[in-house]
Amino acid sequence: MRIRKVIWGAVIILLTCSTASLAAEKQQTDFGFVVNSSEKGNEDYNTFRTKIFKRYSTLIKQMQQMEDNYSSIFSRKSVSGLVIDPGAIPKEYSSWWRSRVNGQINKMVPEVSMDITGLFTRAVKYSSQIKVFSDLPLIRKTAVQEAEGPYDFRIFAETSLRDINEPVGDDLKTGGELRYKENSKNLEYGVRKKFLFGTEVELKQNIGDMDTNSIYFQPKDQARTGTSLSITQPLLKRFGISYNRAYIDLANLDSSIAGEELRRNVESHLLEVARAYWSLYLERSLLVQKERLARKSREIYGQMKSRTAVDVPPSLLARARSQVNAHELGAMQAEYAMLNAQSRIRALVNDPGLLNANGLEIVTSQLPSHERFDIDFHNTLDAALSSRPEIGQAVRHIQSAYLLLNQSENELWPDLDLFFQMYTKGIEGDYQYGDAYSNQFDEGEPSYVAGLRLQYSLGNNGAAARNTRKKLEIRQLLHQLDTTVQNILLEVQVSHREVEKNYRSMVQSYQMMLADDEEVKALYARVDYLLANNDPYGDVLYRLMDALERLTRSEELFTKSELTYNYSLYNLYRAMGSWLKRMIYVLKKKVRTVMDCRQFSLKNSKINCLFVLFVIFSPPGAVTGVAGQQGSDAFLEPNHVVNIASPFRERINVIHVKEGDRVKKGELLVELDSRVLKTKLDLAKEVASFHGLVDSAKASVSMQKNRFIMLQKLAETGNARPQEMIKAKTDLSMAEARLRSAREERRTKKLEVQIIRAMIEEKKLRSPVNGVVVKVYKQEAELAGGGISRTW
Repeated sequence: MRIRKVIWGAVIILLTCSTASLAAEKQQTDFGFVVNSSEKGNEDYNTFRTKIFKRYSTLIKQMQQMEDNYSSIFSRKSVSGLVIDPGAIPKEYSSWWRSRVNGQINKMVPEVSMDITGLFTRAVKYSSQIKVFSDLPLIRKTAVQEAEGPYDFRIFAETSLRDINEPVGDDLKTGGELRYKENSKNLEYGVRKKFLFGTEVELKQNIGDMDTNSIYFQPKDQARTGTSLSITQPLLKRFGISYNRAYIDLANLDSSIAGEELRRNVESHLLEVARAYWSLYLERSLLVQKERLARKSREIYGQMKSRTAVDVPPSLLARARSQVNAHELGAMQAEYAMLNAQSRIRALVNDPGLLNANGLEIVTSQLPSHERFDIDFHNTLDAALSSRPEIGQAVRHIQSAYLLLNQSENELWPDLDLFFQMYTKGIEGDYQYGDAYSNQFDEGEPSYVAGLRLQYSLGNNGAAARNTRKKLEIRQLLHQLDTTVQNILLEVQVSHREVEKNYRSMVQSYQMMLADDEEVKALYARVDYLLANNDPYGDVLYRLMDALERLTRSEELFTKSELTYNYSLYNLYRAMGSWLKRMIYVLKKKVRTVMDCRQFSLKNSKINCLFVLFVIFSPPGAVTGVAGQQGSDAFLEPNHVVNIASPFRERINVIHVKEGDRVKKGELLVELDSRVLKTKLDLAKEVASFHGLVDSAKASVSMQKNRFIMLQKLAETGNARPQEMIKAKTDLSMAEARLRSAREERRTKKLEVQIIRAMIEEKKLRSPVNGVVVKVYKQEAELAGGGISRTW
């Protein structure tokens, strides 16, 4: 029994170890995959993306094979016996209502004819929502300039004035005077510069004067000058261009991510505009169809009413009258639906030209397509993988994480700094500043100080934890990319099937409409025949009215299927990531002359072609307004929009608001992760509360003071040597200096507590205005860094 238990225990341990080993191997594989792709790609986006996308080649191949090998149960290969082949719509076919839909329906109001590309042109030019989107890359672009800020040349200047009048306890300081008096002034100025290698250089000049009442102070009325050059070079931690450029590269990546966000947001908005356009086309078509049905129903009802004494019973006439009322009600409701669809377009486009005091009818001049979609499924997958902005964003997030990983690995090294200082000083009496300045170069030689400074945290837990966290974040982002790619490929697959399904539905609806139309024509022929032979036909008139209603319903179904098919084409192009490129191609043709006169180069743009669309259709100066030039209505509008972005690249801990919430000025919106800072705050509080150094320095001062007093008494009786007195006085001065230093260090620690508290408060993003939250771009647990934004 014991042997069996031992064997089972060994098996369980082996299985546990094997599982852990496999999990570790999988983790290392994912992390190593990203690192290997980044290193070989040299952080170039296109090369890096190509390396990453090899990960999905098997998945795409399997999806393609699955789609190719599937056979429908309604195909000719099926054994079910039911074959559904709707055929196609003739190219020359044109519905009777198209001519009326493409023309003015209401002759009592002015009209404006518009196709979908014209509507896109107006939307890009006037839409306030697109203007909101287009500002985001400009806002993110400022982070690049901000990241380059620490490497600017910095000039500094500091002045000080000292007037000291204090008692002295010995004659050595003044030579007899009971109070020590000192007057001094000093001016220090210079320039500092930090370089991408991590080197810090400071060149400064001191000019001042000093005078005291001490007889030992020579020469009198001193003018003092000094010139110094200081250089500090990290040798391990913080060394290298890659480390110091990391924040600049991160800001550039964040700007590229903003371009992808702009593209995705503008694409969604224009897709909504397309939906609104086809909805208007649908409502106009239904209005024309229902108006004709109501008119014909009333004509038939008039004929039936004239035959009530012949062959139309009162009950049948009452039913016919009810149908006429229902058809007229439907026509009236269709008109209001058309007006609502026009209002929807105005709200999306915001074009003032679509408003008119006398009313305005928007005429849809573009017709839906009946042509069959002819793009291979293989190409749709490849296009989506290379063009979808969500994938581009995910890849750039991984690149950002890799840069942060390199930073964290650099921070595992100890602090080893090489420092060097060279200085010259000059002095002259009678406040001769010029002579003092010349003396620092003419007399003596320069002084030098050089050395190495080493600091290393035992255990290095902070840097090790950051490094591990960055590795885990890379793995998390890779899995997030996997999820994004799989969802997008699924979306493309579904969209491709929807196009095929909607095309078949459109053709099937066309066949149904033809059948209902044939029934109506047959009934009209029947009425003409009975009328020619003087036979009763009252019941045939009612059947004709009923058939006209069914025909109108099938025409409505066909119109809806037309628009569903056309919108599914837009949706497929959007899923492929190429929809907006097709629109841009059309729009460029329409505005080529406008593009030629704009001060913006497509070739040199690093934001995105979508922002270019905004620039193309914005008033002149919309781009140059960024640099502060006048005349840009894109930047001189009333301040109704505030974008709130995090200045820190940190994980979001809590989001306190949601879209639609009203907030007041100063209200807390978001809290970033500040656990590390809170730990530092606790440690700083603890250190600031220590009294040991101050108490020790006080005790040392007291001891040296007592010793000095004792030697003074001995000196009065001739039992203490002068050298002992000088040494005792020096020891006392040094002890007093250590006490001042200990007190200053304690004050510094208290200031550190205040600084850390301020940093924790900065991790809390608050509303700068009273307003309403319109859009929340991030979620809890996501990384922020110019990435979390609120629009008011």
